[in-house]
Amino acid sequence: MTKADRLAQLLRPDTLHLNRDDAWRELTAGFTECLHAFVADARRMSRDEADRYLAVYEEGIQWWRTDVVGQLHFPKEGGSTLSRAQVERQLATLDHLVRIARVTVRPFREVPDEEWALACRDWLEGRAGWSASVAVAGVGRDQGRVDTLRADVMPAGVGRLSRHPVDAAEGSPTDALFEESMRIAWQAAQEASEQRAAYDARYRLLEGPLAEHDAGEAATNRAPVPSPTGASAAGAAARAWCYLLRGRKAVPDPGVVVMAGIARDGDGPFELTEVEHIDRKVAAVAEVNRARAREGPWLDTIVVASERNGRQAEEALKGSPDLGYRVRVVVEHDPRRLGPTA
Repeated sequence: MTKADRLAQLLRPDTLHLNRDDAWRELTAGFTECLHAFVADARRMSRDEADRYLAVYEEGIQWWRTDVVGQLHFPKEGGSTLSRAQVERQLATLDHLVRIARVTVRPFREVPDEEWALACRDWLEGRAGWSASVAVAGVGRDQGRVDTLRADVMPAGVGRLSRHPVDAAEGSPTDALFEESMRIAWQAAQEASEQRAAYDARYRLLEGPLAEHDAGEAATNRAPVPSPTGASAAGAAARAWCYLLRGRKAVPDPGVVVMAGIARDGDGPFELTEVEHIDRKVAAVAEVNRARAREGPWLDTIVVASERNGRQAEEALKGSPDLGYRVRVVVEHDPRRLGPTA
């Protein structure tokens, strides 16, 4: 029996001699099992088989969705009636499973990739680790935005770094400069925390500024930032990873926005580097603060990597509305000083 055939059985509980509760457990547990196998075999799976796998899954999900809604409006005689809350929970689960299928299956139809398979496996298996979120500015093609970077670290790793599978599948492609900046940020964080190759890392870029309640699971229903570009998120990413690698469960001072890249000269130390469009990035920070008025939380500290960027930031802040507090501009060169000191 092929994986697609097995999946087709799980998705049609009327073909199984199971009650609805047992069929639902078979669906959710069995699909995850099938998908694990798919990821493991992706490099050997033909495009036709991948297409059939996805088609069977989406058709089955639609069948189950219709059946679940029908149970709400037209309960079967003698059968159990689902409450509205149960229907909503099952529909939410179906939407999540459809998302998983599209994220993990469709990219393999184009370019099978071992790193992608590993990232998908970690996500599907819910690999344990720690997460933190920080504010970033000007990481998309629109430099006048504040968005959220979520950084993850996972123990028992080999130093691997990956973009979150959902962002990679649903968001736009990143440019080479952005990808390289994330790689360097991860290396700098590992060196600063003296944790080399003991962890793997992952990151997400989510639309919109950091909210007061954001922590590890920072607004994961937000859309990915379209077309991440440039190197200005590297300093913020390194800061988040430094805290996580040092055993912190969150990054303190959520009002800090780092606007800096990271580079190193040969085997020398990592250094923060200046970035372009500081005026637009600072204006975006001011706009977030204006929208939050006096309720907060405010973005009250901007970290840049050069005196020139510092002057640009101070100049941009002069045109910001007076909200009753001052946004500090800090010039810092050493990425190690962005994280905990011990």
